[in-house]
Amino acid sequence: TQPSPKAQNDEGQSSTYHRLLTMRIKPSLQSHVSICVIGCGPGGLSFCHALETKRQRLLAEGNAELARLLPVVECFEKAPAPGGVWRSQRTFASSMSGGGSSSLSSDSSTSSTSDEEVEISPSSRPKTDPVIANADTTHPKQVQMYEALWTNGPKETIEYFDHTFDEHFGRALPVYMPRASLLDYMLTRVTKNCPDFFDRYVRFNSEIQSVRWVEESKKFAIAVRDTVSGHVEHLQFDKCVWASGEQGKAKVPRGLQDLFQEGFTGRMIHSTDTSNFMEDVKDKRVLLIGGAYSAEDLALMACKVGVRKLYISTRRSDNIVTLTKSWPGNKVEIMTCSTPIQVTGRTIKLSKCEHTEGSHYKPTPEDGTTELRDIDTVIFCTGYEKQTNMLDPSLRAPVQEDKRPCISIPEDWRMEPNCLSDQVGHVVPHEKVKWEGQIKLPDLYDGMLISNPNMMYLTHPHDEVLLGIDALAWLLVGYLTGLVKIPSEREMRQWNVDQALHEMQNIAYRYFMDRNYKAALADVDWDGWDDRLSNHFYQAGLGKGYNYNVRLLARTMRLGGYPLDIGDLDELNQTGRKLVDYGNLSEDHRYNLDPANDATNSWKTFRDVDDAEIFKSIYTGTSAVPLHDKWIKIDDEQDDTYR
Repeated sequence: TQPSPKAQNDEGQSSTYHRLLTMRIKPSLQSHVSICVIGCGPGGLSFCHALETKRQRLLAEGNAELARLLPVVECFEKAPAPGGVWRSQRTFASSMSGGGSSSLSSDSSTSSTSDEEVEISPSSRPKTDPVIANADTTHPKQVQMYEALWTNGPKETIEYFDHTFDEHFGRALPVYMPRASLLDYMLTRVTKNCPDFFDRYVRFNSEIQSVRWVEESKKFAIAVRDTVSGHVEHLQFDKCVWASGEQGKAKVPRGLQDLFQEGFTGRMIHSTDTSNFMEDVKDKRVLLIGGAYSAEDLALMACKVGVRKLYISTRRSDNIVTLTKSWPGNKVEIMTCSTPIQVTGRTIKLSKCEHTEGSHYKPTPEDGTTELRDIDTVIFCTGYEKQTNMLDPSLRAPVQEDKRPCISIPEDWRMEPNCLSDQVGHVVPHEKVKWEGQIKLPDLYDGMLISNPNMMYLTHPHDEVLLGIDALAWLLVGYLTGLVKIPSEREMRQWNVDQALHEMQNIAYRYFMDRNYKAALADVDWDGWDDRLSNHFYQAGLGKGYNYNVRLLARTMRLGGYPLDIGDLDELNQTGRKLVDYGNLSEDHRYNLDPANDATNSWKTFRDVDDAEIFKSIYTGTSAVPLHDKWIKIDDEQDDTYR
């Protein structure tokens, strides 16, 4: 069971809201509480907007005194403009000095264990230089999205309650959106009713260098550097909200980094560095390493700009690129369960591999190898790390997933009967069960550091990233203003454990959490997997897991008084079920692609949907429309669909 703070406010009922504000905010904010927010990407924008919305509601109700008692927020952003990773490399580089193409570099202080993951730091090496040079890691380049990025999920799952797509664009839109249009939508939302939003809340060109909690003063000591003048200022705050995002630093497994540095003579880039993408890809043979959403999107971009042949090497068989059944022009070949083991010039040898633990895989060449010749460019889509270097180690460790303890499973724990019970029977959990479900960071509760709730982390715990961030921002504001009661440390830790045990009942979650269960599933007969929608495993595992993810989002919204009701942790309402349906349909767009045997449809991507009208705004009911042309032919800079 979850702690149930009594302040589950309904802001739609003005009298209830006013009463809660009077009872909770006024006594808790007798003196102004100061809050430092790190980062002005989607997280920082949502947090400041949530607080500003509450302020404006108080003023509209004639409660100027209470409005003055709200926390004082300073949001620090090291870039000269808002948006975080949603700003493109082009717009970021145009406003920052020292631009140029980044590359991969090695940190000599890092262990060279083959499976270890290390960050990629920028370098100013010439683009034609095949050698990856060492680079200064003191101020790593800020990760930016590539110019032509599109969303990989339906826009209906990221629409804001107080600024609909109808209001912003004035017309019905396709299901998937380009990056630039979504960024404009986010920025317009926060300035619509507060034209001086950025003057009021944000300090640009301000890089947080250090954050530490001072027990004696019960305040955060923060050093912030002006990136223009170089001046460092030392400040104190009562609260701190880390909102730097999940994609602060690019990373790559150390073994791969060393392997390619020593042997490859072609061009090497990370997915964060696509400033010369067309030159790197057009009419070339490309190897893309990784299988998540950035790999999917860059593969589609490569097809759009005219790649000759693209190989995707992914260590897993169950990620997003393997879900997609066909690619435009049949130019993409997926090498599942594979990893590079040898690089000589422009020849790369891939080996089959198997998962060992965590993010570690080991090559199994006895299961097969493949040799790729004449590879011109290698793109590492190997993920990102949180940018937490500015945090004191005591504040950084709770959000480092490799530092997590294991889950303590009761000896009498049993998995409830499911569609695989007859085949695997009772599987005793491994002694080291991992936090690999939706609850991944056991030292946090609703974004708060359990041991010190003055420290908060605005991460995205839900698959609906922007909507999840926005809902969590409202909940954190609720905790900070006293509208939502903070449970005891014991209650918070117990809730996390209870949810982890609940997740262990799900086939898909337990597969990643418990290595014993994963080994047991390796012997299961998976015939029928292709009929995914009627497959019992899918319904009981992945489908049920996605429903649970949206129910967690519903809980966050309910606790924080978010102005959208999608149900609660126990059950979704009709709106919540729509979000689940849209997420599942988006996967179907990938899985049901089968143009390989039909030359007239070989151009299709998952964004070229045939069922756009099914996607309806949960606020206005407006149906999506098909793209006006094949996605592969749309020129993002010339297209005016979203203007």
